[in-house]
Amino acid sequence: MKTAWVSDLHFGVRANSQIFLDNQERFYREIFFPRLEEEGIKTVINLGDTWENRTALNPVTFKRAQEFYFDEIERRGMKQIMIMGNHDVHYRSTNDVNLIEFLEKMYPESVKIVRKPMVMNMDGVKFGLIGWINKENLAESLEWLETVDADFIGGHFEINDFEMTKGHVATHGFDRKMFKRFEHVYSGHFHVRSTIGNITYLSNPSQTSWGDHGLEKGFHIFDTKARTMNPVNNPFEMYKEIEWGAHDAKPEDFAGVYGRINVRNFDSFSRAELDLFVNAAQEHAIQMQVVETAVEQDGVVVEADEVVGIWGIIDGYIEEAVGAKETIDPDVLKKEFRQLYDDASANLEVL
Repeated sequence: MKTAWVSDLHFGVRANSQIFLDNQERFYREIFFPRLEEEGIKTVINLGDTWENRTALNPVTFKRAQEFYFDEIERRGMKQIMIMGNHDVHYRSTNDVNLIEFLEKMYPESVKIVRKPMVMNMDGVKFGLIGWINKENLAESLEWLETVDADFIGGHFEINDFEMTKGHVATHGFDRKMFKRFEHVYSGHFHVRSTIGNITYLSNPSQTSWGDHGLEKGFHIFDTKARTMNPVNNPFEMYKEIEWGAHDAKPEDFAGVYGRINVRNFDSFSRAELDLFVNAAQEHAIQMQVVETAVEQDGVVVEADEVVGIWGIIDGYIEEAVGAKETIDPDVLKKEFRQLYDDASANLEVL
């Protein structure tokens, strides 16, 4: 038996951008559902964060998500088992008010919501499923994880040592040791596909920011006979980046994407040639930008990746402000700042 596993769909991303919805729809119609039909898959496990905005559901986003995702699951006679992610719930301290329970009423034959931790038995393989863990359900969730009879676990966890986004590692979350008794743990929440030991983050199906550039996206298929989870990649990228002077790209290669051209030193190249290329690419791209990747800092020319970025500035400020105060954990503050940044970014207007 095979099942499809998705996570962090984030319908409504980038302020309900229709461009990103178009990209998501293309993935589900051309990759996801054809592959499920080919494999004879009838069960979809959704590991949370179906929606982007935890406090409001845009009617256009909802209608489109119905048409290319929820309706298609129902039409094919499939079943979707859904857990709650942090973006699906209104409050951070409880899962009671959320944006997915109503889907079970709309799609009673094809949607099952996991309200409490549960175990599914598929072909003799026991899968434990648990939603977003918060202050209200923390004790119950930890006890369940310590005692549940399951081979595999699927959840929406925040676990130490994994990349939250490219280049940023979680330092304030669950210890990996608490999952050591399971054969494997699969999680949503972080958007970098990665594995450490017996824990794997599946990542999101589609690129939603420049931080996703170069990362593999898609969904996974679990085979109960082989007891393996295999990725199916999404070929439809939203971002394309080239190094000026070391590329063979053509303007039309930027069709339908956000483009970036990195230039190490403007003085080393013909600005007229660069401008002609950018103008031609803009006729195909959603948006183009040119970035100088070597800058002068304190009289010394350094590569851009050596320059302190936004999180280096914020983290440095927090470390300095907290100092040696024992009552304040700087990692907790950093986590809160990143959450605020994510919430603000979700409301930025995008073409």
